[in-house]
Amino acid sequence: MCIKNGIFTCLCHQFCFWCALKSLSYCLNIITMNRTGKWLVIVNPASGKKNGRTLWETELKGKLEEENIPYKQVFTEYGGHAMELVNKAIKEGIRNILAVGGDGTYNEVVNGILSQKEVKSTDITFTGIATGTGNDWVKTLNVSHTAEQAVGLIKNGAVYLHDVGLVTFYSGEEKKHRYFLNVGGSGFDAYVAQRMENVKKFGKLSYFIGLVQGLFRYRNVPIVVRTETKLIKEKIFMIAVAVCQYFGSGMKIAPNAIPNDGLFDITLIKDISKMNVAMELKNLFDGSFVKHPKVETFRTDSLSIKSKEAIFLQLDGELVGHGPIQFDIVPQSLRILVEG
Repeated sequence: MCIKNGIFTCLCHQFCFWCALKSLSYCLNIITMNRTGKWLVIVNPASGKKNGRTLWETELKGKLEEENIPYKQVFTEYGGHAMELVNKAIKEGIRNILAVGGDGTYNEVVNGILSQKEVKSTDITFTGIATGTGNDWVKTLNVSHTAEQAVGLIKNGAVYLHDVGLVTFYSGEEKKHRYFLNVGGSGFDAYVAQRMENVKKFGKLSYFIGLVQGLFRYRNVPIVVRTETKLIKEKIFMIAVAVCQYFGSGMKIAPNAIPNDGLFDITLIKDISKMNVAMELKNLFDGSFVKHPKVETFRTDSLSIKSKEAIFLQLDGELVGHGPIQFDIVPQSLRILVEG
């Protein structure tokens, strides 16, 4: 029995009623398992000035129990822990994951889902509750901000197959690979991510503080960008490689990005002055800045970035390494729940 091009066939490749019935039953079992099985609830207790722990203890725990949703809850204890927890849970048979945290927590969870070899990544269902500093990923698809919304998605949400980016880069001399689900980039945004490490205690103001510091200290860098159809040699302010639309605590860096179209939306801000950037801040939040003559946008499923100078890389708001950098799309590889 097999399924090919949407048609149920038996081994002789003829249509077979019994094979079709068995295959349909199998598919329904998978759907039911992914909706009613146990949920791994990963809580970053430090996210959003400890909002993650508070939300779990005062709202989410009670909501899950009220709706008879089986769960196993764990707190993250250090950087990279969420990825380890996901890998362990999948080996134990858990196929549903709810993360309470910010973009950094989601990034770790997605890396756990995409890096494991036990099952296909789309056999795992993922959703989140935004309690972090920037909370940018949830803005494009309106993923949950409250315990009530999250439980509603678990019970009645629609399945959405989300693209994921795979990046090859360096940390020192070591070549590394990492996935991201929102926005990656190099230039000014990576510089701000670096500065934010020292000011995260200020919560939602952190990115703004890092941005202001960067406007005084950052300098534009020359890069070489290659795709299958483009070769760009420019001095740039920044380049954003986007699966979704928002970054930097609400800036609409890729206003036309569609998270399941199999393409990155690239926003390249060329050699623009810091004064000009400051004047465009309002337009960054509504996406209209892409009309600026120093901004170029295009779509691609892969690209490389190189420079003779040091260029750093941020993924989902976290500084991870440096160039040379290769981006590749992994289309519709993450199964998430969104409002129907």
